[in-house]
Amino acid sequence: MRAARQFVNVVKRTGTTYSVSRIKPEEKLFYASVEEARAAAAPKKKIPALSRMPAPKLRLEAYGLDDMRLDFLPLYGRGGGGGGGDSSSGILSVDSAGHTILCDASSGCVQPAPSLGEPKGDSPISFTIARVGAPA
Repeated sequence: MRAARQFVNVVKRTGTTYSVSRIKPEEKLFYASVEEARAAAAPKKKIPALSRMPAPKLRLEAYGLDDMRLDFLPLYGRGGGGGGGDSSSGILSVDSAGHTILCDASSGCVQPAPSLGEPKGDSPISFTIARVGAPA
């Protein structure tokens, strides 16, 4: 059985700056009991907004491109962060030109990754290695 995710990475864009915060879903996104959820779903009751977001763990700036946008892809699983953080902290950031960086939201570390627009060699291959004890 898979363990519940401890954090959710939330990306907020302000102009060309992207901030990555981490929230605990059980504290911010879900109700403590079924009764509390039913009471909140009653008609004419306003859905509460997220309370104040935690301080960002990462700040990234889009720069020098026609399309000043970054896209983010979460990486899950063993060692997904690449920086020694927990398995839900890894994020691959990609700009419109295909430049990539691997971010670890728990530690705030970033490291370069190969550009998506560059050749990967004469005949690249892709394969997956299952972790020991993983269901087949």
